[in-house]
Amino acid sequence: MFFKPGYGLPQLAEVVQELSCGKFSREINRSGDKMMSLKLISGMMKSSGDEALLAMDAGGANQMVVIDRAALLEVAEPRRCDENRLQENIELFSRIASAKYDRGDVEPDGRIRISADDLLSWRQGAHVKSKPASIC
Repeated sequence: MFFKPGYGLPQLAEVVQELSCGKFSREINRSGDKMMSLKLISGMMKSSGDEALLAMDAGGANQMVVIDRAALLEVAEPRRCDENRLQENIELFSRIASAKYDRGDVEPDGRIRISADDLLSWRQGAHVKSKPASIC
């Protein structure tokens, strides 16, 4: 861990508290706001077309995120599970993954899994607007 210029004692106390809680990947910006703990490296659809993968940086370690077909279909209308749908919503999926990582919601194999239920829970938490309506 390194300290950025401009850190005072209140910020130092937050950093020490985070280190003692095992939250090594979080950074504190100068205003004291917490930043997203995971940072997107890359995202792609699996060749099967059933899932998407996000490679994310967790403070120097790679964190894999699996987005299931149902989540890709649920994220917007018209329902599609393809590379375009993933790329259109990659920021949303990154935020959901980061929130799950922060809560310790990680699979036994070390990956984070995003399902349609995670997407619906995120929306109910008023983090994003509801799904766009179909245009006929």
